[in-house]
Amino acid sequence: MTHQLGDNGNQIDPEEKESAKRRLFWLIAAIALVVLAIIIAVSAALSGRTDAEDPSLSPSAPTSSESASPTPGASEEPGESDGAVPDVVAEVPVGTAGDFGDGVSATVSAVTPLEVEGRGPGEKSGPALRFDIVMSNGSAAAIPLDGVTVNLYYGADSTPASPVLSNPEIVEFGGTLEPGATAPGSYVFSLPAEGQADYHLEISYSAGSPLVMVRP
Repeated sequence: MTHQLGDNGNQIDPEEKESAKRRLFWLIAAIALVVLAIIIAVSAALSGRTDAEDPSLSPSAPTSSESASPTPGASEEPGESDGAVPDVVAEVPVGTAGDFGDGVSATVSAVTPLEVEGRGPGEKSGPALRFDIVMSNGSAAAIPLDGVTVNLYYGADSTPASPVLSNPEIVEFGGTLEPGATAPGSYVFSLPAEGQADYHLEISYSAGSPLVMVRP
């Protein structure tokens, strides 16, 4: 076996030399892996910082239309949000019953001109009309009257008349109307004297019911 001499003249064992080479190789490989791991960690940190600073890379918040999407299974009552106008099922003169089509009817029994003093918000002082109304339940079931609405319009342009809610002569509908029973109510509206001969009154007894229209 041939032995090499080192710089100091000592003999070098080939196996020891080969072992030293292997140790050097693994040392270099380990250092390379450590350096690679450091590079990857630094790159990941820089990338995360860039994402945090750039709003365009962050998940966008839900828009108002997305957050306001209806809950599955929820439903709306007809005419609540679609802007639908209730049908007029009867147009009658004062003193004649107008049937809503289900046995329930409304009759304007009297119209009385009067002068009113506006006391509440938006109320006007001056000429007005009081409408005495009778609701009749000819159906087989009791009906609630808390949802009765009465609106008055006058003139060729159907200008809305202002209700005078503070007037002591007002009797609003409410409670429950049993089958075969009747209930009275009185409503006062402020409108100019020239409009008192050209008006129409619209009555409904619930949010889903059609309208009965009453003219002079």
